Amino acid sequence: MNRLLVVDFETTGSHPRQGDSIIQIGAVAIDDGQITESFSTLIHPGQDIPPFITQLTGITNEMVADAPSLEEVFPDFLRLLDGRAFVAHNASFDLQFLQEALLSQGYYAFDGYVLDTVELSRVLLPMQNSYRLGELATELEIEHDNPHQADSDALATAQLFLHLLDILKRLPLVTIQRLQMLVSSFRSDIEVLLRQIEMEKLIELPELDGGPTKTDSSDMWDIYRQLALRKREERLTASLKRPHVDATVTKAFADQLEDVLGENGHMQAQMSGYQRRDAQEAMMHAVYEAMEDGAHLLVEAGTGTGKSLAYLLPGIIWAHHNQQQLVVSTNTIQLQEQLFHKEIATLQESLPFSFTASTLKGRGNYLCLRKFEQAVDEPVEGSSQEMRLVKGQMLTWLTQTVTGDVEELSMPPSGQLLWQQVKSDTSSCLNRACPWFSRCYYFQAKERARDVDVLIVNHALFISDLQAENRILPSYEVAIVDEAHHLEDAATQHLGKQFSTTQLLFLLDRASVEENGAIARFAEELQSWMPEVKEDVAAKLLELRKQSAALREKAQQWTQLLYAWASDRAEETTDAGRETVRYRIESFVGKHEKIRKVTKKLIEGMTAYASSIEQLLRTTPQEEKPPFAIRSLLTDLFGLIKDWQTAVELLHFFLLEQDAEYVYWMEVESRTARKQVHLSAALLKVSDSLAEPLFAQKRSLILTSATLTVKNSFSYIKSQFGLDQLPEERVRTLSLPSPFHYEEQGLLL
Repeated sequence: MNRLLVVDFETTGSHPRQGDSIIQIGAVAIDDGQITESFSTLIHPGQDIPPFITQLTGITNEMVADAPSLEEVFPDFLRLLDGRAFVAHNASFDLQFLQEALLSQGYYAFDGYVLDTVELSRVLLPMQNSYRLGELATELEIEHDNPHQADSDALATAQLFLHLLDILKRLPLVTIQRLQMLVSSFRSDIEVLLRQIEMEKLIELPELDGGPTKTDSSDMWDIYRQLALRKREERLTASLKRPHVDATVTKAFADQLEDVLGENGHMQAQMSGYQRRDAQEAMMHAVYEAMEDGAHLLVEAGTGTGKSLAYLLPGIIWAHHNQQQLVVSTNTIQLQEQLFHKEIATLQESLPFSFTASTLKGRGNYLCLRKFEQAVDEPVEGSSQEMRLVKGQMLTWLTQTVTGDVEELSMPPSGQLLWQQVKSDTSSCLNRACPWFSRCYYFQAKERARDVDVLIVNHALFISDLQAENRILPSYEVAIVDEAHHLEDAATQHLGKQFSTTQLLFLLDRASVEENGAIARFAEELQSWMPEVKEDVAAKLLELRKQSAALREKAQQWTQLLYAWASDRAEETTDAGRETVRYRIESFVGKHEKIRKVTKKLIEGMTAYASSIEQLLRTTPQEEKPPFAIRSLLTDLFGLIKDWQTAVELLHFFLLEQDAEYVYWMEVESRTARKQVHLSAALLKVSDSLAEPLFAQKRSLILTSATLTVKNSFSYIKSQFGLDQLPEERVRTLSLPSPFHYEEQGLLL
């Protein structure tokens, strides 16, 4: 694969067998990793070019009027292709036109190697948002002057391929070998390319007396248990909490503000076009004073005030002055990322002192390396191509990520199934007994969170920390809540309870006794390690299979009954296309009493099934330490039992014994054929859950949003958050109008 031809065809459509023709060929030859030759020509297609193709490519009928025919140019193109692998972006499209053209001209079909740069990009660039050629070229700074013209597309694809080849050559040998096992069923011949790279790396080994190759340099990779990880950065050390005296600390806040925002300040240099705003600076002073005085502050600031800077700048200065950590909570993960990569980055350049910052997300956003190791060790046979692709992406991602955060990954929809299998969670964590503990992304994130000066979280995690009695976030005294009007919704959701028929089916799938499932793999490993328990384990598996079939029937019956009851009564439609019905236990009377009876039977069946799984797990001899594979599966299965017990408790809570402090409702899918029911319960009053553990305990919370008042009053939001339960002097409010002149600048159409 040292000789390749990168090809792009522009065509009159996408169906060569239905008469669509090639109108332009672009080709770039690559020999031994260097671009050596290019070929480009327009072609007369023997038919008119459809207007939408002209619009897309810029190629008109006039441009091809005097162009040569395919028959005339094909011999030169084929001489270039001879003995070379065929490379294209979305290769199946260009290949079908090549094969049809060869057939029409009386040639044999092309039978050489084929490489698709879309497939290669998905595996080797797992953190890209898009795999379209234009977006990849922009992201990788590849020159691409005329998108959708064959010569420009072919050259951009050739440069993309060389970039991907460079990534491949730099990957450690163990990753190349792991990838080879996964790509055997791919459409293109990536496996052949990987084998070639593997051989090159193996040839390097003897030259270095059996030591690590250049690509496996210990400076770049942490290779452990047959997986290669990007080497962890040095542990962060906090700068705000460091006991030191800084000249800026003794300055008054107003003077520090002037140093940053004034004419000769750092902000002017860092942000082109930065303009000082009165409302923004008023908010800065109010935020600093509230923190200084130990008061909570509600700030309604209109669009265009520049809220992010208005709370971050005084917040960081106060935290620096007092050697405290500042927690910032925002509504979504996307806003978290924006704050971290934009505003925080600007302030790190603009402030006269250094500070560190990090984000922390919910545990399920981080990869569990122990579970991923299990997933890649599973037999490849029987798994879908999409699932293999996702595993391949993740293998490469491990050599690039320092966070293990799923937000970085650009997975296909089916990847979410794998993520549920390999994400970190509390119930299946081995903690310090896990061989991956020192490399665990979640615990590293928690460690960073403890050490940094500014910690950015989202409302969901902020509320979860309250639920967990402050065991998730580091201890903090001051916090800023952006998009504060969403905090009540987040509290209602996270202090409430949810369950769905989909969750139940997912649990049943996880507890399946089918081949490749965790239970079957555990039984197989146990029988292999302790042959004397073989018969006992086989008998328990047989019993589980019988119970599993009966349990699925009960779950199916329960789902159908619940769906029929809810869909008959549901009226309101949510934004997600679900219809809603409020209910209480008293709703299930008369002929609907059957719902409660079936729920009881389902709970009994689930309890019995969990008990049988536990009996199987207890077959493991207690006096001997089992191999890691068994310990790992034991942890996952005990975690499954814990989730199973939670599901049983939720079924009981939702349909058998309700709590008067909650309001209950069901939602059914109205836009799909799937008969899914979502059960929800929310606290009637979340203010009590916020007032004492949050506002009464913390020194200062700044709550800001563009919409906090009702009829120019903060009374409603105060009562919703329980702030009306605090002494008046502890709660301040500030309302700042938008600097935009809507009457002059806005137009209503």
